[in-house]
Amino acid sequence: MQTTLPQVEIFVTNSALCEQVILLVQRVSGDQSRINVCDVRKESNAERAKNLGLRSFPAIVVDDEILPFDPVTAFSEMLGSVDWTEIFKAS
Repeated sequence: MQTTLPQVEIFVTNSALCEQVILLVQRVSGDQSRINVCDVRKESNAERAKNLGLRSFPAIVVDDEILPFDPVTAFSEMLGSVDWTEIFKAS
């Protein structure tokens, strides 16, 4: 029996925050979803975002349902999992 992977849409603009959210979603979901990055500067993506009621970006939609997303919390959790001793270890 084949299961359908969730469709994840990441609505973005041209910002550093949006780029980090893309990386975060890819890291978290791995190969467990189909990810589509939707740049809202493209008319068809802007129209889809408008139809979904999105007003701020980045925004994450899974199977047509908008996820509440707090980038500060997401990045805090991501940074909390980093082994900083390895990063700053003296050579």
